[in-house]
Amino acid sequence: KSLSEKIEIDNYSKLISTDEYWDILPTVQYHMDEPLADPSAVALYFVSRTAAEHVKVSLSGEGADEFFGGYNIYREPFSLRPITRLPRPIRKFLGAAASAIPFKIKGKNYLIRGSKDVEERFIGNANMFSVAERNKILKKVSGKYTPQSITKPLYDKVKGKDDVTRMQYIDLN
Repeated sequence: KSLSEKIEIDNYSKLISTDEYWDILPTVQYHMDEPLADPSAVALYFVSRTAAEHVKVSLSGEGADEFFGGYNIYREPFSLRPITRLPRPIRKFLGAAASAIPFKIKGKNYLIRGSKDVEERFIGNANMFSVAERNKILKKVSGKYTPQSITKPLYDKVKGKDDVTRMQYIDLN
């Protein structure tokens, strides 16, 4: 706001109250057309609504991290390279051995993640629960689908591309 005053351009701001935030959630979810646990969606809704009062068209920058590789998770293929360069049977053995360790130990998760192909370990930023956790939490599992079975057709479309490109494709689609 102070910069806009200094360079003499219009600036519009909106402070969202707690009540406004909670009251608008059903509307935001309706417009998202699917459940989304991203609290920034509410802020984007208010930004868009405020902008619509002053301009006909605006660009938000949504999708830039997915398009330009801005998420830290896109570095994972590089950090896992010492493991992923190993032959697949050796990687699978290391992952299984690490999984069998009943306590926390430094490097355990690294070995487990490195033992998996990108299609197994990355289903996008919305991955919260494993299939086993899902089945344990839900009273009634509504489908036999795994995240991997849902993302497989997308991964198939970018077969032969590097892992980072494939991860970005999953996030964008």
